[in-house]
Amino acid sequence: MSKIRSAMTRSWHTIEKDKFTAAQYDALAKTIQGEVGYMVSNCKLEPKADEQLHLIIADMFEGVEAMQGR
Repeated sequence: MSKIRSAMTRSWHTIEKDKFTAAQYDALAKTIQGEVGYMVSNCKLEPKADEQLHLIIADMFEGVEAMQGR
């Protein structure tokens, strides 16, 4: 999660100024996808906590798809 936060923090100023390019959005989306994939692969949560994490991950993937123009 800290890598996702760092990537978003580095990008946010440019995004807010509407200067983020399609290529930058694509790269950011790939970073987020990779980090979420890592979290899922290494998840060792109790079932109820895991269920909640999957809700958060679903929201993150909606954002990734939006960044990729889907």
